[in-house]
Amino acid sequence: MLGRERARDFYQQLRPNVTLLPGNKDVAVAVAEGRFDVGLTDTDDAIIEVRRGRPVTIVYPDQEEEGLGTLFLPNMVAVVKGAPNPDSARRLLEYLLSPEVERRLAEGRSAQIPLNPNVQAQLPIPGPSQVKAMAVDFGQAAELWEEVQAFLRQEYAR
Repeated sequence: MLGRERARDFYQQLRPNVTLLPGNKDVAVAVAEGRFDVGLTDTDDAIIEVRRGRPVTIVYPDQEEEGLGTLFLPNMVAVVKGAPNPDSARRLLEYLLSPEVERRLAEGRSAQIPLNPNVQAQLPIPGPSQVKAMAVDFGQAAELWEEVQAFLRQEYAR
């Protein structure tokens, strides 16, 4: 979204202020315990801490008019080409994408954000239709994956 040079500058300037933790849950817990003032994590781990009554507020970044918006990453499910049981895989996929299952996942402990606009769920957090979502070209992101991973390892894996 920023382009190569701006992104490199951003992550290089950010590095002195970053502590890497093993996973998203670790970040949510560290913020909830007061070890960090802010942390980047995903909504399912953050909402668990909120529901536990911890002093955590979920903030969607870059909501101002000129901001990039918040990154929403969809959960992924696919039928693998050449899989031994493609019919069963398709049935599982259809089940998981059904409005009823999406509603149950949305209203469940991890508050998964449904992608189907027909799903009516009581969400404890706003979704992409309620906040400014980042416009992402996931194909381009995939093409840049190896380059970006190499850069981030070089900058952050010290």
